[in-house]
Amino acid sequence: MNEVEPEDVIKPGAVITFVVSSTGDGDAPDNCDTFFTRLKRKAKKEKGEGAIGVQYAVLGLGDQNYSAFMAVPRQFSQTMENLGAKCFAKRGECDDTLGLYEQVDAWTSTFWSHLEVARGNSHKLREGETIWLPKTTEVVANRVAPGPDSEGAYTVSSPYMATIHKREVLTNLKSDRRVLHMEFDLGSSGISYKPGDSIGIVPQNDAELVRAIVDRLGLDQAAIFTLNWKKGDTNEHATHPLPHIHTPCTVKSVFTNYIDITGCPRKSLLRVLAEHCGNAEEKDALLHLSSRGGRAEYETQIRAQSPTLLTLLNNYPSCCPPLAELLDALSPLAPRLYSITCAPEVAPTTPSVAFSVVRFQVPSGEHRLGVATNWLDEISVDDKCEHKVPVYIKPSLKFGLPEDSSAPLVMIGPGTGVAPFRGFLQSRRAKAQKGGRLSEAMLFFGCRKADEDFLYEADWKSFTADGSLTKLVCAFSRETAEKVYVQHKIEEHATEVARLISEGAYVMVCGDGAHMAKDVHAALVRVVAQAGVCGVSDVKAAEALLADFTKSGRYVRDIWS
Repeated sequence: MNEVEPEDVIKPGAVITFVVSSTGDGDAPDNCDTFFTRLKRKAKKEKGEGAIGVQYAVLGLGDQNYSAFMAVPRQFSQTMENLGAKCFAKRGECDDTLGLYEQVDAWTSTFWSHLEVARGNSHKLREGETIWLPKTTEVVANRVAPGPDSEGAYTVSSPYMATIHKREVLTNLKSDRRVLHMEFDLGSSGISYKPGDSIGIVPQNDAELVRAIVDRLGLDQAAIFTLNWKKGDTNEHATHPLPHIHTPCTVKSVFTNYIDITGCPRKSLLRVLAEHCGNAEEKDALLHLSSRGGRAEYETQIRAQSPTLLTLLNNYPSCCPPLAELLDALSPLAPRLYSITCAPEVAPTTPSVAFSVVRFQVPSGEHRLGVATNWLDEISVDDKCEHKVPVYIKPSLKFGLPEDSSAPLVMIGPGTGVAPFRGFLQSRRAKAQKGGRLSEAMLFFGCRKADEDFLYEADWKSFTADGSLTKLVCAFSRETAEKVYVQHKIEEHATEVARLISEGAYVMVCGDGAHMAKDVHAALVRVVAQAGVCGVSDVKAAEALLADFTKSGRYVRDIWS
């Protein structure tokens, strides 16, 4: 969306479909935030008049584990209504936890007929109206530009090149888990942060994987190219094609810095690859995978296996797509966000993060590596060579220390989900050292074994000793015959948790959204219902109470899938 201005597309007779996701805190994605901000300004300035004669639809993508589920798609709908536009198809709200692709397919099955009607209506309004289609690019012949943007801010497109100040392995070296603590030196940049914020890392793809892909495509990795619209494109002078790719750059650079070559392939990519297969059987196989009839095969061969671009190209040896069409079909290489694990009172210019180095095996037997975590793990830290990492701060809207410092705090963070709470407690300690009074604070932490992955153990014990942390409850899942997780400990300490919530506690959850967050939520519902917190009498009422707490910011989950 950031490729265009609202004024370029919102004109009488226009038929527009917005496909948009929503981040955990309800922020717009990085590639549409500028457009959306300007769209809202237009709605405020031209209320009821800015989009008369415009028809729109919204397809929302999200995950119901996040507290701000569908916030941005719903805001798009409301903004277009405020502008005076008319909706031509019911908003789709596709939930990744229920099967994103299946829900998108179900929505699009009725969307096309609505679109045909909308197009017909638009032609009645303006005869000869142009239907805007996705643009294609052609190759005519760097890395994101470091430094602040025009307003002096460091962002995903204008990051700060930070030096790695310190790196430390937090897990036992004999463990098959590897968790790193890493500190970034922000120097004199003036960048500020607060507990609960995240650091965005702009990573690089694995060098060996890049080399193999470039060789497989028969390209010269040192060749320099730029991108332009094809001649005759309606918008060839209006915008820059594929704005996430900064050209001129080399072939090696574009595969290293700008595009996702390891993420689960989308069906649109499979269709592009199919069109450039010399072998008819391979073409048919890829087309089947991308079709509705190939849904089961897509789940088993693509979703379950998550093949890299190289794996796809090797599985279909007759496939040789042109660089331009391949770049157009691949997703941008997304930044990775990591919770900050310290407070500015302790480390004003050296924020730190903790992350697991992601390595896993898919059913086919192939090994997969997390892009950013392995890249960071391989960077050596020594006095002779300073390695720079592009970073920026992603502020949190709700996840952080409560403004009401007298309110109790319940923190739940198994694994690396505990990282931000270290910053919370450092900030509480700094307040106490200045004479401030502290409310009660309870932390539930979970890991495998005390001698294997008890992250920041010394810190928690120190916080407990000086009163910054009132109570630490640990769940060591592999130290007993029956696995014990944080949700079990929450119910074990139900009386105390219920009391704190009744006294106005803020409940903060951080970590895995696929399983942990659901189990913790269910445990909290049971605790609230059984204790009759705030007068609730059953599970349904407890669910409603926690939903109200979510809206007010008393129950906040910073989770990832």
